[in-house]
Amino acid sequence: MAVKLFSGFAIFVAVFLALMMTQTSIPLIYIVVTLFALVLIWRLAIELDKREPVRRVTREAYRLNNPSCCIGGLLACNECGSEKINGVTSLVHPGYREHACKDCGELLYYSRKSRK
Repeated sequence: MAVKLFSGFAIFVAVFLALMMTQTSIPLIYIVVTLFALVLIWRLAIELDKREPVRRVTREAYRLNNPSCCIGGLLACNECGSEKINGVTSLVHPGYREHACKDCGELLYYSRKSRK
């Protein structure tokens, strides 16, 4: 959705600049403000796209999508079957932990980072 928002905004900016160029002179402030807004919207779109997977892949969703990997209340890797799951702070998604298999490295799910 964020990328669609960005592309719609980019079309708006292109039309705005085309209209401004029909005048005899374009004030530099219009160009600077427009480009600044375009960069901000682009960064917002990237950040929203990065955070999208966190809402979908939770421990509960992993357990429901992989019932054969739930062994007596413990979770196992859906790739290699190992029960060794490591949780580390995510560099891509601040405030979340990434849980991955220690043996094969497969990313399994995300959880919210506990606040101390």
